[in-house]
Amino acid sequence: MFLRIFVPLDGSPRAERALGLAALLAQQTPVGERPFEPLLILFRAVDLSPWLDLDDREEARVRATEAAARYLEKQAQCLRDQGMTVETAPRVGNPAEAILEQTMARQVELIVMATHGRSGLARWALGSVAERVARSAPVPLFLLPDAAPATTLAAEVQQTGAMPQILVPLDGSTKAEAALPPAIEMARLLHAEIRLLYVFVPKFEENSLEVAHRAWDAGRRRVHQIERYLMRQAERIKRAGVNAHWTFGYGMPGAKIIEAAHSRQVSLMVMTTQGRGGFVRWRLGSVTEEVLHNVRLPVLLVPSAQVEAQLPPEAQGQETLAKETLR
Repeated sequence: MFLRIFVPLDGSPRAERALGLAALLAQQTPVGERPFEPLLILFRAVDLSPWLDLDDREEARVRATEAAARYLEKQAQCLRDQGMTVETAPRVGNPAEAILEQTMARQVELIVMATHGRSGLARWALGSVAERVARSAPVPLFLLPDAAPATTLAAEVQQTGAMPQILVPLDGSTKAEAALPPAIEMARLLHAEIRLLYVFVPKFEENSLEVAHRAWDAGRRRVHQIERYLMRQAERIKRAGVNAHWTFGYGMPGAKIIEAAHSRQVSLMVMTTQGRGGFVRWRLGSVTEEVLHNVRLPVLLVPSAQVEAQLPPEAQGQETLAKETLR
């Protein structure tokens, strides 16, 4: 359960779209399972640029901070009216640095933020604040893309029709599999099922059609091994009380993940910021970054540093034994 949820805001309606998602996650946590009430922490990094015409720099800082505090209190009161426990945290400084600092200082368990916002001269876009937070956040980060409908998850939680799906890309590594526990938790909260995706990328050591054919033939011969691996992961999820199924295919991981993410049933994707499998690396800066720049649905990122900390020392930096069976 995510009991301390951090929501960075910049004063724009776009950034405020994260409030609905954060509130949804807090409200879906069963009351009987809460050791204490979920806490939403609303944050805003103060932009001093509108106050630079003041002669007294300290006065500018005070007035800007007070304005940010009033804004946050207004947003917080709306959530308190819904029965939620909310704190506010205005700070002066670089947004990304302040977000990361407050995440540690307040023992945050989850960050929820929009990937694009705009207020005055400040821009929060994937490639600046959101991307820096994604690269360095010590806790899971829930990103709500600008193109994603703000009410998608809330609406689907209340649906009586098809069950929404959570897409989890796997590459056979312990790091990629570390996305499964938070995905299972999200599936419970949102009454969703999990769809596992494995993308096999053959290794082309030579620029030769004959070599390429041999690589594809070898890949097809290992299909049953990949299937057994995915079946084991699906059974692991089902034992946790969540429905799961799996698919896999050949091709470039980024393109295949994006294609699967845009499936009508998929409402959320959960993946780690770094993984390793087959002949490619999935890390922020390659596949993960490609996915984040192209998907139109919420993405929950589990930081690779957190994944490593959860592994026993002998397993850190290693591929899972399940992966070895695929070679």
